[in-house]
Parts: sequence; C-alpha cells; structure tokens
Amino acid sequence: MALPTISSPSLGEFTLSFYQLDPRNQYCSPPSALLPSEPSTDHLSRALYAFSQSSTLTSLTLNPIVISPELYWPTNSPSTPPAWPKTQHHHVVFDISTPDGEWYFM
Repeated sequence: MALPTISSPSLGEFTLSFYQLDPRNQYCSPPSALLPSEPSTDHLSRALYAFSQSSTLTSLTLNPIVISPELYWPTNSPSTPPAWPKTQHHHVVFDISTPDGEWYFM
C-alpha cells in the first residue's frame, strides 16, 4: 500500500524513524535513495508530504530521515502554498545526506 493512500478517520499522530548509517568519512559518497529510473524525484518526501496533508493529522514526527525540500513543497504542485490546518506538532530531524547521495554539509 502506498503511503499517500493510507487513511484513517482517527489517525492523529504519526512517527517514522528511518535510520541509515552514513559513511564517517565525508570524502565518500552516501548511497542514493532515489530510483534509477527517476533520479530527480524524491518519492519518499513527496509521499510524506501528501500523507501530511491529512485532515486529522495533529502530530508528525520524522527522525532521522533522508529528505529533500519536497517534504514541504513538492515540485509540480499547485502554486498555492502548502498548509497543515490541524497539525500542532511537526518535528523533523533530517539526515546529513541528501536523497540523491550527496551531503547537506561539508
């Protein structure tokens, strides 16, 4: 089942922990989490964005997770800024590597 299609009228809190071991030496490249057939699309961040738009979700916790800006505003989305009308708690701890196998910080 795809993440965006999960629905529950009573789903109020969601927590996802996604641990990956990054190389300790930043001269090495971390692995890419993107599909080889679509190397410019971060499907996980897009799915989490769609899932976070649930009208009943009040708490979203993601830690630590490999994400991109598409978690907050996916490409090819309407020009209307995203909104989380019911969300009271939004906690994200992002990994130091990007979904395409690069580093956020050097």
